[in-house]
Amino acid sequence: MMKAMAGLAVLGVLAATAVSWAAPPPEKDRAAVVRGGNEFAFAMFDQLRRQPGNLFFSPYSVSAGLSMTSLGARGETAGQMSGVLHLLEPSRHHVAFAELNRGLHEPSSVRPYQLHVANALWGPPGSPFRPKFLKLVREHYGAPVRQLNFAEDPSASRKTINDWAAEHTSGKITDLLGLDAINPDTTLLLTNAVYFRAAWEQKFSAQATANGAFTVAPGKQVEVPFLFHGGKHGYLDGGSFQALELHYEGNELSMVVLLPKKAAGLADLEESLTEANLARWLVRMTPQRIDVALPKFTATGVFSLKSELIRLGMPLAFARADFSGINGQSNLFLSDVVHKAFISVSEEGTEAAAAGAAIVTKRSVEPPGIPFRAAHPFLYLIRDNRAGCILFLGRLAQPTG
Repeated sequence: MMKAMAGLAVLGVLAATAVSWAAPPPEKDRAAVVRGGNEFAFAMFDQLRRQPGNLFFSPYSVSAGLSMTSLGARGETAGQMSGVLHLLEPSRHHVAFAELNRGLHEPSSVRPYQLHVANALWGPPGSPFRPKFLKLVREHYGAPVRQLNFAEDPSASRKTINDWAAEHTSGKITDLLGLDAINPDTTLLLTNAVYFRAAWEQKFSAQATANGAFTVAPGKQVEVPFLFHGGKHGYLDGGSFQALELHYEGNELSMVVLLPKKAAGLADLEESLTEANLARWLVRMTPQRIDVALPKFTATGVFSLKSELIRLGMPLAFARADFSGINGQSNLFLSDVVHKAFISVSEEGTEAAAAGAAIVTKRSVEPPGIPFRAAHPFLYLIRDNRAGCILFLGRLAQPTG
C-alpha cells in the first residue's frame, strides 16, 4: 500500500474583491504567505486540541478556502479575516497564494507522489456575482462557478457537492455535507479539497510489522500493529520530547513526528507548538541512525469550524458580514466552515491503521540506532519541504484502523 491522505474544507456562504494584481510575486511574499498559513495552522490547532482523542485536519485546505472567501470581504469583515488568516494586502496575497498553490499542484507525472488541490464555487442559477470577483477566483484559485438550485432542490445540490468531494479525494472524503447543510437560504458555497498519496523514501518492511502496546491513558494500554525500521533520519532530542522526520519518495514532502518522552507529556508539548518553535526545531534536526517504532493508523477529522474562527477573531463573517465584493449587496454571510480530513499510515506510505510498541531488528554490521518508540500519544504533521508549508496537522491519541 502507498500513503494516502486527504483533507477537505467547505465554506458556507462566501465573498470577493476588486483590485489589479501583479505577477509573479516576489519571494518574500511567498515566504510571508507560507509563514502566515503556518501561524494560522497552529492557532487553529490550539482551538481544536481542546477536543479529546485523535485529531487530524488540513490547515492548508481551510486557509485556501478562507483566503478565497476574503476576496469578497469589505470593511471590518475584511480586517478581521486578514488578522486571523495573517493575510498580506490583497494585491499581493492572492497572487502569492496562487503561486504557492501552483508549486504544490504540479502534475504527478513529474513527481513520485500525488498532491491534488481543487477549489469550486457553487451558486444558484442567475446569481448576480460581480464579474471581477469571478475572474479573480478563477485566476488565483482555479475555482469555476458551478450552478446549483439550492432553493428548489437542496438534496440534489448536496449530492452533487458530496460527489465532487469524493471525486477530488479519491473517494476518501464522502458525505462532506450533512443532511441540513443546504437549505433554501443558502446563497453560495465554496469548496476546497486536498488529496495526498505517497510512498516512504525508506519503506517499512511488512515482515517486521508486529503487535505491541500503545499507552492511551495512564494505566491503560491497547495492542496495535507497529511499523519497525532502522535507518538515517532527521532527528532532534528536544529535552522533553523527540522529533523525527520521515521523508516521502522524492524528499520534497515529509512527515514530522513530535513525541513527548513521557506518556503524560502531550499537553505540555501541544502548549509549546508554535510556528516559531517548529522552525527552530526543524533547523536543529540532524541526520542520525534511528530505530523507529511507529504505529500503523488511520484517522479522520470532521469539524464545524464556525465557533473556532469566531474565537480566533472573525465573528463578523458569520453575522453582520460585509461580503459586498461578491455581488454588490450586503446580504451574504458565512453560514459555517465545514472540514473533513482523512489519513492512513502503513508500511509503504500512508493507507492503513493502528499503533503499538518497540524493539527494532538491527543489522549485525551496524550499531544500534537512537530508539524512537511512538508507543503513546504524539503529534505529527506533513509539510512541503521546499516552501515550508504545513499541509496536514494531527494528534494520535489512540490508533484505529
